[in-house]
Amino acid sequence: MSNRAAARRAATGAFCLPHRGISGPATLDLSRRVSRALLHAPRVELNVDLCPALGRNDWRARFVDWQQTKGARAVHSLLASYFPQSVALQLCDLAGAAASRAADLARHTRVKLESMLGEGVKIGVVGTEGFKKAVVTSGGIALDDVSAATLESRVVKGLFFAGEVLDVDGPCGGYNLQWAFSSGYLCAQSLE
Repeated sequence: MSNRAAARRAATGAFCLPHRGISGPATLDLSRRVSRALLHAPRVELNVDLCPALGRNDWRARFVDWQQTKGARAVHSLLASYFPQSVALQLCDLAGAAASRAADLARHTRVKLESMLGEGVKIGVVGTEGFKKAVVTSGGIALDDVSAATLESRVVKGLFFAGEVLDVDGPCGGYNLQWAFSSGYLCAQSLE
């Protein structure tokens, strides 16, 4: 799989913009592929659909309506009914509409906003927070080197593996915890 194809995956779920970087379940679900792609490239680009329920045409209709009915209001304040104020301000800044009122919104700026809101915002990822802040790790003992029935090493008799020491990781939602508990239980049962 090429580096480009490795990063071309989709995730659905909450997406958070903390003070630094990006976070949330959707981000965590993509992090394995993104971190591996970063081993081969200085940057991985994500396309983030901030409002998947609304497409480009929906946003166009809103902007036209706002220009006619709420022309005196700042575009960022109108967008703040859909996004946090800080995100609305950043979107307007990216589109070149930082101080624009709805009535004064230039067509090319409106089109740029419609595109970002209806098709996604490009976010460049240049690194991760590293192992110390990891929620789940990937990598570890290859599953081919372990008996699926007992989790005993195929290389060293009497050596068992459980949890994240094995090359197993799943999406957010408790799968990784369940794997840790279930694999630990299987190892304990296999020791008898």
